[in-house]
Amino acid sequence: MKQDLTVLDLSNKNLKEIPRKALENSARIESLILSNNEFTKFPNSVFAFENLKTLGLKNNDITDIPNEISKLKNLKTLDIRGTKIHELPDSMKDLENLRLVIMFEVDLTDNEKNKIKCVLPSNCEIMFSKKYREYPPYKCD
Repeated sequence: MKQDLTVLDLSNKNLKEIPRKALENSARIESLILSNNEFTKFPNSVFAFENLKTLGLKNNDITDIPNEISKLKNLKTLDIRGTKIHELPDSMKDLENLRLVIMFEVDLTDNEKNKIKCVLPSNCEIMFSKKYREYPPYKCD
């Protein structure tokens, strides 16, 4: 079976940071899966993966996403299920290719959900629950 060299799956490895060796081929990685690890902060080394289309941070104790997320210009899918993230940076609007943010299993108020929707690019869907996607345009003040 041929291995997909554009996917780097580092899930379930008790990681607190991305291993240096994983950064060696960062330019060709399009999908980075860091789910079910021990990250408590957004790993800034993610920005070395400039061609990233999918970023999976599910089930980590991350509390926020830095403004620098806008550097990931090719990002299409962001999976932050089961994190402690309650807001997204305004710079998310700059991610023109972002099509889906998966955010269920995060305890959010309606107010927090509305704020999150209002920082997404104009064509980005969001999932606050497993069974229901919300589609733009969103009502924002």
